[in-house]
Amino acid sequence: MIRILLAEDQAMVRGALTALLSLETDIEVLGAAADGEAAWRELQRLKPDLLVTDIEMPGLTGLELAQRIQRYALPVKVVIVTTFARDPRHRQCVEKRLRRRACAAFRNRRGAGGRSDSQDQSGRLFRR
Repeated sequence: MIRILLAEDQAMVRGALTALLSLETDIEVLGAAADGEAAWRELQRLKPDLLVTDIEMPGLTGLELAQRIQRYALPVKVVIVTTFARDPRHRQCVEKRLRRRACAAFRNRRGAGGRSDSQDQSGRLFRR
């Protein structure tokens, strides 16, 4: 089971992501935060496997959340999303080496040796 926290300031997008992800049998949406500061508090309280965050939010941005996660060495993977096709902050992620903390969650029904996802790695780190 992949345990996810969503951080998105637009209520309609946050609700849609929560609804879509909740349809998956191997994903559990632990919570959803409307701003970066609330997301930071929820990260510490809920301890998710994965944070899916908007790049731009009030309080802390998605980039600032990823930097804080990296600074405190929290064992959570991060996916930063944006609605902008060519967001210049992508370069900022790479320059600050945040890309290594990003994760794409792949849903493998069975891992090596027949183990389930919850016993296997549920994500794959991107490498530069």
